[in-house]
Amino acid sequence: MALAGHRAGAGAARRPGRPGALSALLLTATADGLATAPISDTIELAWPRRMMRELVADVGEPYLVVRVGWGRRPVTCLRRRAAPAPR
Repeated sequence: MALAGHRAGAGAARRPGRPGALSALLLTATADGLATAPISDTIELAWPRRMMRELVADVGEPYLVVRVGWGRRPVTCLRRRAAPAPR
């Protein structure tokens, strides 16, 4: 999954209190039981950035790729019963 947006000038700032696209994606995926792995290498290097820009040309400027999928099932932690407190 690629996150893309319009290029913003240096003075553009996100409004405080509003979640960004990345946090919304990560929180939604986690709530749905999916695992995520943000990958910025594909955007940091020139040739993959060009390729991504061509793939999402009509959407905007790519700024992050997020791998989304089913993760391993969480390991259930079996807790020992606490010893009674000394009196």
